[in-house]
Amino acid sequence: MLTLHRVSFKWLLPGYLVLATLLTRPARAEDTAPPAAPAAAQPLGLDQAIATALQFNPRVAQAEQDLSAAQALVTQVRAGSSVVTDLEVVNTHVNKVASFVLPVPAPPPQYVSYETISLGRSQQTQATLTVAKPLYTGGKIPAAVRQSRAGASAVSEGLRRTLQTVVSDVKQAYYGVLLAADLVKVAEQTAATVREHLRLAQAHFEAGTAPRFDVLRAETQVADSEQVVIQARNGLNLTRAALDNAMGLPQGQQYELKTSFAPPQGEVAPLETLVEQAHAARPELGQVKAQIDAAGAAADLARADKHPTLGVGWVYNRVFNTSALQVTNSTLALQATWPIFNGRQTSAAVSRARSQQESARALLEQVRQGIALQVRQAYLSLGAARERIAAAAKGVEQAEEAHRIATVRYNAGVSIGVEILDAQAALAAARNNHARAVYDYNVALTQLEFATGSWRPAELSATPVAPPPQRPAASPGAEQEQPSS
Repeated sequence: MLTLHRVSFKWLLPGYLVLATLLTRPARAEDTAPPAAPAAAQPLGLDQAIATALQFNPRVAQAEQDLSAAQALVTQVRAGSSVVTDLEVVNTHVNKVASFVLPVPAPPPQYVSYETISLGRSQQTQATLTVAKPLYTGGKIPAAVRQSRAGASAVSEGLRRTLQTVVSDVKQAYYGVLLAADLVKVAEQTAATVREHLRLAQAHFEAGTAPRFDVLRAETQVADSEQVVIQARNGLNLTRAALDNAMGLPQGQQYELKTSFAPPQGEVAPLETLVEQAHAARPELGQVKAQIDAAGAAADLARADKHPTLGVGWVYNRVFNTSALQVTNSTLALQATWPIFNGRQTSAAVSRARSQQESARALLEQVRQGIALQVRQAYLSLGAARERIAAAAKGVEQAEEAHRIATVRYNAGVSIGVEILDAQAALAAARNNHARAVYDYNVALTQLEFATGSWRPAELSATPVAPPPQRPAASPGAEQEQPSS
């Protein structure tokens, strides 16, 4: 039976296992006390939401780990040209050892005796120390290092792209909450106005100056407006859930948004300037350029298979508990290898790497055109949203004046209830249009920033929001609605 023990000098990364223990305890008197009042909603600015997402969003953590792995690969490949030391210890146990009998001289009166000679021992330990160093690899290691560095560069650009994407998603989710809150306000204002009209219609009906139809129509409008309020509040809860997800926080966070919509600004830079800025800053172009470099390095790595390799090694072997037939020795060897023929594998690998490089060059032009299209679309959307804000603001003024006139006419008894209801619907639509125009402007501005790659992680200095360690479960039937912004 042979038992083999091998020890290698390698760096090992320790792993850490986190165990979660659930502790139980008997009920105490304070457990029966009434629950404390819920904590007040904390203010949350846009920069703080972005900082929170950059710290807790799992996409950022995944991209950072991918970059760490790519950088570790560079170190691993570069280590291929270093000295390698290996210690091997072999412990051997043999059930039966070969032996023979040898006659030897003996004192009188026997003159001859017999001695058993064993060819080895039943158990022995052998240690082998090997030191090897590649002297020349035909360019394989330098090419592999360039390839791994290009891959790490592509992953680094991917991390920057992930950061910009997360920032854009948080901004749009944040603006979505602001829009939903504005729509809730518009719905509540409309509902309050409709309820006031119902009160006036009932008063006119009781005075005999309005038909029963006006009261019924107003009651229907009140019911419809209440449904709109419910839908608007549900939309607010959904947008808040989307913002929680964009920040990487557990659902149901309590916060109050403190950043408002950005007002319309002046004209941005010319479109051609923005496209040039995007071509210089977008990480997608850096990714593709790194792919081109990696493919070129792969071609050099494939061509290196035709070149000879040269290495030197020293082996020291020592046997413990040895017999006379076993010795301790050391060996110094110089090894050279020169491939002669490998079935055109090298030429095929070079051709494949060159094709991948040309494909990456074509992809580079495709990405450049796509970026230019994104910039143009965001630029046009921003201009259209700016014009819509001005038109929507004027529409709100006109709708408010029309509603005021309709209310005066109805109170004076010179118009019917349908006229004021139409004015109320037009006013609600005008306010919704204005809110959506402001939202579209801010979203278009965010998309233009993303398209041009103008955002940098160093620009952020806000403190992130720390998620609670454990959120208590809501009791059945508890109110699920979150406070509006």
